[in-house]
Amino acid sequence: NLATTPYRKVVDFMRPNALCYDEDAPLRLIYEFLCRVSIRSVLIVNHRKPTGFIERASLLRWFSSHGWAAKTAISSRFS
Repeated sequence: NLATTPYRKVVDFMRPNALCYDEDAPLRLIYEFLCRVSIRSVLIVNHRKPTGFIERASLLRWFSSHGWAAKTAISSRFS
């Protein structure tokens, strides 16, 4: 019911199974994962507590602009 939507709690809209990576995870690992899947972002954690997130578009743009995309396993399969 749309009339009650503004009064619903955040927990009603949360995803309990968010994909998480530790802050110490290599960027290349996250980059290659996001190249293979349709997920748009991953949660970054430190000692299992959320500290931020990385969006696929931002990370892919950063890797592409720094020339790292050509050095990954993903791009080498297509060349």
